[in-house]
Amino acid sequence: MTKHTVLTREHRAFLEGLFPGEMLVAPEETLVFASDAGKLSPGCFPLAVVRPRRADEVQELFRWADTERMPLYIRGRGTNLVGDCIPDPPGVVVSTTHMDAILDISGEDFVAEVEPGVNTEEFQARCEARNLFYPPDPASQKATT
Repeated sequence: MTKHTVLTREHRAFLEGLFPGEMLVAPEETLVFASDAGKLSPGCFPLAVVRPRRADEVQELFRWADTERMPLYIRGRGTNLVGDCIPDPPGVVVSTTHMDAILDISGEDFVAEVEPGVNTEEFQARCEARNLFYPPDPASQKATT
């Protein structure tokens, strides 16, 4: 994987075109994405933070990242108690907060189709409304995805 230390003009143009109004690059905007709940930051900051809304945007981003050898770091709502979202080496953080649709909950086969930004508490409530039970119950369910 290539180690990127800055976004090139071409990188920035691609990301701005794919995520108009949904890209952060200013240090004061990206600082929160440089650490997890453990507060152990390796000193790496994201080169950019993008907030996709649709699966096709994510697919295009992954194709681009593969071609450019750009690291991607997927991040939910930011509790980050499970780690693995610190951008080390620097790359692009992909915030899933705008992808929060519950697409289907099946009481027949007990399978749900959700986007990655679905809030745990909301999902549990939707399951309960169908007389189903979603067992994970983290203390942070109001914030987790």
